[in-house]
Amino acid sequence: MEDYTDIIPRDVLVLLKVGEETATLQDSLDNIVTMYSEDLIELSGYLLDKRYNPKPMDSEKLRAKIEDLRELLEKALKSDLESPEAHYNMGKFLIYNYKPDSAKQYLAEAIHLFKNSTGMTPRRKLKEIDSMRLYGELMVNDKKYNEAQEIYADALASYEEYTAQKMMYPSETVGKLYEDYGDISYFISGNYDSALTAYEQAVLELNNTPSIQYKMGYIHYSKENYLDAMNSMTLAYAEKPNDKNLLYGFANTLFKRGDYFASQAYYQRLMEMLEAEKIRKGIVFPQTRVDHGEFVEQYMQTSNNLGVALNRIAMQNGDSDKNARAIYLFTESSRAWDALSRNPETMIRSKTINLAYANVQNVIKPRSKFKAEIYSDIPKTLENEKILQQLEDR
Repeated sequence: MEDYTDIIPRDVLVLLKVGEETATLQDSLDNIVTMYSEDLIELSGYLLDKRYNPKPMDSEKLRAKIEDLRELLEKALKSDLESPEAHYNMGKFLIYNYKPDSAKQYLAEAIHLFKNSTGMTPRRKLKEIDSMRLYGELMVNDKKYNEAQEIYADALASYEEYTAQKMMYPSETVGKLYEDYGDISYFISGNYDSALTAYEQAVLELNNTPSIQYKMGYIHYSKENYLDAMNSMTLAYAEKPNDKNLLYGFANTLFKRGDYFASQAYYQRLMEMLEAEKIRKGIVFPQTRVDHGEFVEQYMQTSNNLGVALNRIAMQNGDSDKNARAIYLFTESSRAWDALSRNPETMIRSKTINLAYANVQNVIKPRSKFKAEIYSDIPKTLENEKILQQLEDR
């Protein structure tokens, strides 16, 4: 009999000790070990998800009691070195514990073993797909985008081939894969059509997040499909009403649709948040710190755009108070621009003219062929989201 003493509970060993040399009991033992191995792998995977990817209703108290998880995962792996699930579970564990190089080895082996497996149930297929997705994400972290895109494409092709023969319910796991695939098109290749298709599939696969909706909105905005952009951003706003990037993008979208009153409301909300942050950070124009540059730029653009929205409303209804406030906001935007455009070392003013300055001059001395204009570019993501970037040339 093979030595299974390190993975079989003592009470099971006692039951099997007598007569272990007989062929019948040997076969029985092998069957028991196989069953035990499958249960052990299943249990370790279950506890892994409970520990690192809990559901909203999972008990924190019970999660805290999950200990010696790595030991259990290693024992499960040793019980069946040909199990793709065991390698998949270990790969996920290592990702959660910031050991990407080791995780790659286990995920690569899981992918290999899944490809050679028989009896692929929908549940096993999802784990195979997720193994490929996680491996691709590790490639993305190394900025190996071509390799990652090939892995994602292979995973999607495998999934689509499987679902052509067997029904599978929509799954967030597959939705995350579509999102990852779309992100490479969105950030790296700039293929917005491909990205939009992938994001739409992600939503159908139950991965419907504010992040995806905003990126879909950005794509529509870049194509001047402002109605579709508004619809996507509305869905994102329902869950992220205080995201500053979203407020700015949403306000710009409404402005481009000619809905100046609605755009004013979102610009105003964002402006209030920025004013509070300005006070909290103790920022005084134009003497700003270099590390405040991103905030100052957002303040500059928002104050200008709110001023433009107010000016457009004033042009429609003759409200002089709104024009007066627009002039004040253009002045604030110009002061922020002044802070940005000075060299932080020499403090020499840039010779270029800023947009708010041109806008305020037009309000004071109107020219028939000129209208006050907004800063049209919007952020590509919600706040604090990861942006994929190419390797820098050396």
